[in-house]
Parts: sequence; C-alpha cells; structure tokens
Amino acid sequence: MNAGTLLIRADANPAIGTGHIMRCLALAQGWQDAGGAVVVAAAELPAAIEKRLTAEEITIVKLRSNALTGSDAPELAGVARERKARWVVLDGERFGSDYITTLKQHNLEILWVDDFGSERAHDADLILNQNLGASRDDYAWCHDDTRLLLGTKYVMLRREFLQAKLRVEIPETARKLLVTFGGSDPDGLTEKVLQAIATDPPGVSVTVVVGAGNPRLPTLREVADSLGVNLLADPQNMPELMAESDLAVIAAGGTLWELLYCGCAVLSYSRNSVQANVIAKLVEAGAACDLGPVAAFAPAELCAAIRRVGSSAAQRGRMRASGRRIVDGDGVAQVLRAMNGE
Repeated sequence: MNAGTLLIRADANPAIGTGHIMRCLALAQGWQDAGGAVVVAAAELPAAIEKRLTAEEITIVKLRSNALTGSDAPELAGVARERKARWVVLDGERFGSDYITTLKQHNLEILWVDDFGSERAHDADLILNQNLGASRDDYAWCHDDTRLLLGTKYVMLRREFLQAKLRVEIPETARKLLVTFGGSDPDGLTEKVLQAIATDPPGVSVTVVVGAGNPRLPTLREVADSLGVNLLADPQNMPELMAESDLAVIAAGGTLWELLYCGCAVLSYSRNSVQANVIAKLVEAGAACDLGPVAAFAPAELCAAIRRVGSSAAQRGRMRASGRRIVDGDGVAQVLRAMNGE
C-alpha cells in the first residue's frame, strides 16, 4: 500500500464528545503502520486529545474558519494540498453535501464516516457505517459508484485494544463493574449512576472512568471519594480495564464496540434512535442488555439489571461469545484495503 499522507477532519468538545476523533485515531494508527503519515485538521480539540495525538506522532492543524457554518472546506482543501494528502476522512455531523462537493473539486478522495444514513455524502468515494444492522437501504440515495462499508466487520479499534490480553475465565458471580460514559458524558450520567449504586449497592467492586474532557470532573471526584468508589480520569489502560471487568454500564458509542471485543458484558443506554436500534439488535444477538434511553434513566432498573446479569455466569458467557463474533478486530485492515481499491 502506497500510503502517503492521510488527512482526517474531525472535532471534539464536551457537547459532541471525543468519539469521532478516537475512532479516526484507530484508522490513523493503521495508516501509520502501513508506512504513511497522518494529519488531523480540527477546529476544536481538548488539551488531552491534542496530547494523545501528538504522542501518536500525528500532526495537528488548527483550522481558522468557523466550523459551525461548514465554511472550512476551502481551508481544509488547502491543508490537503500543502500536505500532499490524497485521502480525506470526514467524521462528524458538521459537514454537509456542499462541504464534500468542495473537497471533490480539488481532486480529493473522500471517506465519510457516518452513523445515521445521512443524505449529505453524495460525492463521497467511500461511506463507512460500522453499526450493526447498517444496510444498503439506508443509502439508496448515494451514487452508484460510491462504495459502502457497512456493518461491524468495519468497526475500527485502536492498536491498544488489538494488543490487549483478554480474560478467559468467567466468574460465577460478577466481581468488577466498569462505569464509563465516554470522553465528556454530555448527559451527566456518571453522577446519576454513582448515586444509584450508592443507594442500592449491587455487590460488586466499582470503577468509574471519566474522560479528561468532562467539565464535571472535580465534582465527580468529590462524589466518588464520598462513596468510596475508584474514579480514574483519562486512564491509559482502558483495554485492560475493560478486559478485567465482568460488567460495564455505558451509553453506546465507540465504547460499545471496544467492550464487545474485550469480552465484557455490556449494559447500555441509548442517546438517539440509531443507538436504540443498534442496542436492540445486540440484545437479539445475545450480546448486550438494553437499559433504555438516557432520558428514561431509572436507578432501580439499573441496579436490578446489574444484579441480574452479574449473578449469571451463563448469560455473561453468552454475551462474551456473541460480542467477540460481532467485533472481530479486523475493521481497520478492512477499511484500509477498501481505500487501496481492494
């Protein structure tokens, strides 16, 4: 593969979270492993994300244009020209059809990373939707020559997950519970879950992971300390934490696929209808437990679900096996092959 330079356009902030950047980081690592260089162009990045990208030897370009208006496409095309990038990856909801059309006028190849069947990527060369159940019917509007990469075979996992040592044994009763709601937890679920398990302890050791971009981190530290709960801010060993945990409470997103790969039993809330549909399909496959929409958070139901799944080694075993079938870890390689025309 003649990798050259890959240009990634994505943002991260407390409102949109860090998921767009982090799944693109997985692709960036694979591109680097193939001998290429990576540039991330962004309008917004938390300091912790900048630090992580720099540590990965990824060049960061801060865009000057107003990202909320989608007016940075010409500037991005200029970055691509300056860096001699042929492929541009777009991940996020800020980029409309005019944005992609502008980039195509500069003879760039576009990989659009999508979750919603968005009718905005008409001129993209590749459209990637890694969600379970994604189908061609969701993209009936796209051009005939657009290649679709659909389903969990394309889930992009970062290098540290693929290198992690995964557990084999499944204890009769769950011992370790992981609670994490992504890099910023825009719904404020972390404190709600902490209060719920404090009121009705589920009988497991609890570890809470909070992203460095969470604006409520100081408050959450105080709450966790008062409850005697282990809270970790932006830990660098997430694969190990996931693999060591028997259960995890999350709100879908990229964390969902990481946990399934690591073999951890997932109890997940949903933030929108697409996530709700994905979780429903995972329940059908025996790979997850549906906690319902974020807006309908119910402490008693959460604690009951933790006890129910935690007390059944057989169910957790089925969830692990199903999750590992659904996410096999080859997604980055599959995407790179598609970008190389294979």
